[in-house]
Amino acid sequence: MDEMIRIDMPQKRSAAPLWIGAGLAFVILVGAIALIWVARDSLDNDGFILLTGIAIISLLALMTFFVMSRTHRVTEQKQVRQETVYSGAFYNNIIPSLVITDGKPVRANQAYLDLARELGAESLGDAPPVIDRLFTSGGNEAAAAIFRLHHLAADMDLAEETLDVISPKNGLKRFKIQVSRINRRSMLWQVMTGIPDRSVAQDVLAEAPVGLFTVAKDGSI
Repeated sequence: MDEMIRIDMPQKRSAAPLWIGAGLAFVILVGAIALIWVARDSLDNDGFILLTGIAIISLLALMTFFVMSRTHRVTEQKQVRQETVYSGAFYNNIIPSLVITDGKPVRANQAYLDLARELGAESLGDAPPVIDRLFTSGGNEAAAAIFRLHHLAADMDLAEETLDVISPKNGLKRFKIQVSRINRRSMLWQVMTGIPDRSVAQDVLAEAPVGLFTVAKDGSI
Protein backbone atom coordinates (compact mmCIF):
# COMPACT_ATOMS: atom_id res chain seq x y z
CA MET A 1 0.00 0.00 0.00
CA ASP A 2 1.66 3.19 -1.19
CA GLU A 3 -0.86 5.48 0.46
CA MET A 4 -1.07 5.58 4.22
CA ILE A 5 -4.43 5.12 5.86
CA ARG A 6 -5.86 7.82 8.06
CA ILE A 7 -8.46 7.07 10.70
CA ASP A 8 -10.92 9.72 11.85
CA MET A 9 -12.95 8.41 14.75
CA PRO A 10 -16.53 9.71 14.93
CA GLN A 11 -17.01 11.99 17.91
CA LYS A 12 -19.89 11.12 20.26
CA ARG A 13 -22.37 13.85 21.13
CA SER A 14 -24.04 14.05 24.51
CA ALA A 15 -27.82 13.64 24.74
CA ALA A 16 -27.99 15.70 27.96
CA PRO A 17 -29.15 18.96 26.25
CA LEU A 18 -32.07 17.08 24.69
CA TRP A 19 -33.23 15.70 28.02
CA ILE A 20 -32.81 19.08 29.72
CA GLY A 21 -34.95 20.71 27.04
CA ALA A 22 -37.56 17.97 27.30
CA GLY A 23 -37.67 18.40 31.08
CA LEU A 24 -38.20 22.16 30.79
CA ALA A 25 -40.95 21.69 28.20
CA PHE A 26 -42.67 19.14 30.46
CA VAL A 27 -42.52 21.47 33.50
CA ILE A 28 -43.96 24.37 31.49
CA LEU A 29 -46.70 22.13 30.08
CA VAL A 30 -47.72 20.86 33.53
CA GLY A 31 -47.57 24.38 34.96
CA ALA A 32 -49.80 25.81 32.22
CA ILE A 33 -52.36 23.04 32.59
CA ALA A 34 -52.32 23.40 36.37
CA LEU A 35 -52.94 27.17 36.14
CA ILE A 36 -55.80 26.63 33.71
CA TRP A 37 -57.39 24.12 36.09
CA VAL A 38 -56.85 26.06 39.32
CA ALA A 39 -57.92 29.44 37.92
CA ARG A 40 -60.59 28.15 35.56
CA ASP A 41 -63.33 30.16 37.27
CA SER A 42 -61.43 33.46 37.41
CA LEU A 43 -59.58 33.36 34.07
CA ASP A 44 -60.73 35.71 31.36
CA ASN A 45 -60.60 34.76 27.70
CA ASP A 46 -57.21 36.39 27.13
CA GLY A 47 -55.61 34.53 30.04
CA PHE A 48 -57.18 31.25 28.97
CA ILE A 49 -55.95 31.68 25.37
CA LEU A 50 -52.45 32.61 26.59
CA LEU A 51 -52.12 29.60 28.90
CA THR A 52 -53.60 27.28 26.30
CA GLY A 53 -51.12 28.55 23.72
CA ILE A 54 -48.23 28.01 26.15
CA ALA A 55 -49.46 24.48 26.87
CA ILE A 56 -49.75 23.65 23.15
CA ILE A 57 -46.29 25.05 22.37
CA SER A 58 -44.80 23.12 25.30
CA LEU A 59 -46.49 19.92 24.11
CA LEU A 60 -45.13 20.40 20.58
CA ALA A 61 -41.66 21.12 21.97
CA LEU A 62 -41.85 18.00 24.14
CA MET A 63 -42.80 15.87 21.12
CA THR A 64 -39.95 17.43 19.13
CA PHE A 65 -37.43 16.62 21.85
CA PHE A 66 -38.59 12.99 21.96
CA VAL A 67 -38.23 12.68 18.17
CA MET A 68 -34.76 14.23 18.34
CA SER A 69 -33.82 11.86 21.17
CA ARG A 70 -34.84 8.86 19.11
CA THR A 71 -32.87 10.18 16.14
CA HIS A 72 -29.85 10.73 18.40
CA ARG A 73 -30.11 7.15 19.66
CA VAL A 74 -30.18 5.76 16.11
CA THR A 75 -27.22 7.95 15.13
CA GLU A 76 -25.28 6.80 18.19
CA GLN A 77 -25.88 3.15 17.27
CA LYS A 78 -24.57 3.83 13.77
CA GLN A 79 -21.48 5.52 15.25
CA VAL A 80 -20.84 2.48 17.45
CA ARG A 81 -20.94 0.26 14.37
CA GLN A 82 -18.65 2.66 12.51
CA GLU A 83 -16.17 2.72 15.39
CA THR A 84 -16.14 -1.08 15.37
CA VAL A 85 -15.33 -1.04 11.66
CA TYR A 86 -12.68 1.66 12.09
CA SER A 87 -11.13 -0.18 15.02
CA GLY A 88 -10.93 -3.45 13.08
CA ALA A 89 -9.50 -1.74 10.00
CA PHE A 90 -6.94 0.09 12.14
CA TYR A 91 -5.82 -2.98 14.08
CA ASN A 92 -5.54 -5.17 10.95
CA ASN A 93 -3.86 -2.53 8.82
CA ILE A 94 -0.51 -3.82 7.51
CA ILE A 95 1.07 -0.38 7.98
CA PRO A 96 2.47 0.06 11.51
CA SER A 97 0.25 2.73 13.07
CA LEU A 98 0.22 4.51 16.41
CA VAL A 99 -2.28 7.03 17.83
CA ILE A 100 -0.86 9.60 20.24
CA THR A 101 -3.16 11.76 22.37
CA ASP A 102 -1.80 14.66 24.42
CA GLY A 103 1.71 13.42 23.69
CA LYS A 104 1.06 9.90 25.03
CA PRO A 105 0.66 6.67 22.99
CA VAL A 106 -2.88 5.35 23.44
CA ARG A 107 -3.45 2.86 20.61
CA ALA A 108 -1.26 0.82 18.30
CA ASN A 109 -2.07 -1.84 15.74
CA GLN A 110 -0.47 -5.27 15.56
CA ALA A 111 1.91 -4.23 12.77
CA TYR A 112 3.30 -1.46 14.97
CA LEU A 113 3.76 -3.80 17.92
CA ASP A 114 5.55 -6.30 15.65
CA LEU A 115 7.84 -3.56 14.33
CA ALA A 116 8.58 -2.36 17.87
CA ARG A 117 9.49 -5.91 18.87
CA GLU A 118 11.73 -6.26 15.82
CA LEU A 119 13.55 -3.02 16.68
CA GLY A 120 13.93 -4.02 20.33
CA ALA A 121 11.53 -1.42 21.75
CA GLU A 122 9.56 -2.64 24.75
CA SER A 123 6.27 -1.33 26.10
CA LEU A 124 6.07 0.35 29.48
CA GLY A 125 2.97 -0.94 31.21
CA ASP A 126 -0.14 -1.32 29.09
CA ALA A 127 0.68 1.55 26.72
CA PRO A 128 2.43 0.79 23.41
CA PRO A 129 6.04 1.96 23.06
CA VAL A 130 6.50 5.55 21.96
CA ILE A 131 7.82 6.13 18.45
CA ASP A 132 11.09 7.53 19.82
CA ARG A 133 12.05 4.16 21.33
CA LEU A 134 11.83 2.45 17.96
CA PHE A 135 14.60 4.53 16.40
CA THR A 136 17.14 5.04 19.16
CA SER A 137 19.75 3.41 16.92
CA GLY A 138 19.28 6.25 14.43
CA GLY A 139 21.19 8.62 16.69
CA ASN A 140 20.82 12.38 16.67
CA GLU A 141 19.52 12.53 13.12
CA ALA A 142 16.58 10.25 13.90
CA ALA A 143 15.92 12.06 17.17
CA ALA A 144 15.83 15.42 15.38
CA ALA A 145 13.45 14.10 12.70
CA ILE A 146 11.05 12.66 15.28
CA PHE A 147 11.24 15.90 17.29
CA ARG A 148 10.14 17.83 14.20
CA LEU A 149 7.23 15.48 13.66
CA HIS A 150 6.20 15.79 17.30
CA HIS A 151 5.99 19.57 16.93
CA LEU A 152 3.85 20.14 13.86
CA ALA A 153 2.90 23.72 13.15
CA ALA A 154 -0.69 24.61 13.95
CA ASP A 155 -1.53 25.04 10.25
CA MET A 156 -0.03 21.67 9.23
CA ASP A 157 -2.15 18.52 9.06
CA LEU A 158 0.45 16.22 7.51
CA ALA A 159 4.22 15.80 7.68
CA GLU A 160 6.75 13.06 6.99
CA GLU A 161 10.40 12.21 7.50
CA THR A 162 12.67 9.51 6.06
CA LEU A 163 15.15 7.71 8.31
CA ASP A 164 17.95 5.30 7.48
CA VAL A 165 18.82 3.30 10.58
CA ILE A 166 20.55 0.05 11.45
CA SER A 167 18.04 -2.40 12.92
CA PRO A 168 19.13 -5.18 15.28
CA LYS A 169 18.14 -8.05 12.98
CA ASN A 170 17.91 -6.87 9.39
CA GLY A 171 20.82 -4.46 9.05
CA LEU A 172 20.37 -1.11 7.36
CA LYS A 173 16.74 -0.20 6.69
CA ARG A 174 14.86 2.86 5.51
CA PHE A 175 11.75 4.01 7.33
CA LYS A 176 9.28 6.60 6.10
CA ILE A 177 7.40 8.10 9.05
CA GLN A 178 4.22 10.02 8.36
CA VAL A 179 2.23 11.99 10.91
CA SER A 180 -1.32 13.23 10.30
CA ARG A 181 -3.45 15.26 12.64
CA ILE A 182 -6.69 13.55 13.76
CA ASN A 183 -7.91 16.43 15.94
CA ARG A 184 -6.45 19.06 18.26
CA ARG A 185 -5.34 16.45 20.79
CA SER A 186 -4.55 13.35 18.74
CA MET A 187 -2.13 12.47 15.97
CA LEU A 188 -1.73 9.37 13.83
CA TRP A 189 1.81 8.07 13.28
CA GLN A 190 2.44 5.54 10.51
CA VAL A 191 5.70 3.85 9.56
CA MET A 192 6.54 2.34 6.20
CA THR A 193 9.61 0.23 5.53
CA GLY A 194 11.70 0.60 2.41
CA ILE A 195 15.11 -0.25 0.98
CA PRO A 196 17.73 2.53 1.18
CA ASP A 197 19.58 3.60 -1.95
CA ARG A 198 22.94 1.96 -2.50
CA SER A 199 24.73 5.31 -2.15
CA VAL A 200 22.90 6.04 1.10
CA ALA A 201 23.75 2.61 2.47
CA GLN A 202 27.40 3.13 1.63
CA ASP A 203 27.42 6.54 3.31
CA VAL A 204 25.79 5.23 6.49
CA LEU A 205 28.12 2.26 6.72
CA ALA A 206 31.14 4.44 5.93
CA GLU A 207 30.29 6.72 8.85
CA ALA A 208 29.83 3.78 11.22
CA PRO A 209 32.72 2.94 13.58
CA VAL A 210 35.08 0.18 12.49
CA GLY A 211 33.93 -3.20 13.71
CA LEU A 212 30.36 -1.98 14.30
CA PHE A 213 27.80 -4.69 14.99
CA THR A 214 24.41 -4.79 16.67
CA VAL A 215 23.33 -7.20 19.36
CA ALA A 216 19.67 -8.07 19.85
CA LYS A 217 18.14 -8.61 23.30
CA ASP A 218 18.39 -12.39 22.85
CA GLY A 219 22.15 -12.10 22.33
CA SER A 220 22.12 -12.62 18.57
CA ILE A 221 24.45 -10.46 16.44
